[in-house]
Amino acid sequence: MISLIANPVIYVTWAVIVVAGLGVAYRTDPYIFAFAAIGLAWVTGAMSLIGLAAALLRRPAPPSARIMIVMALAVAVAAIAVAFGVLRTFKWA
Repeated sequence: MISLIANPVIYVTWAVIVVAGLGVAYRTDPYIFAFAAIGLAWVTGAMSLIGLAAALLRRPAPPSARIMIVMALAVAVAAIAVAFGVLRTFKWA
């Protein structure tokens, strides 16, 4: 289980899913985009906690794997932050 959690491919794939999901949802509808951003933010938060713990606490992991985990999580979190910024510009009324 630890080797699965510390695998950087999972976090890179998640970052791609977040960026692609937000892109598709943005083109679909503002309400779908809002719900997608909120849902992906919750899951990204959980993934970030697990990924950072795996990157920091697992000692035999190579430094390149740790860097990939942290960078992939940074991309996912940045995509969510940009999505929330875009949501502020929508006129909901």
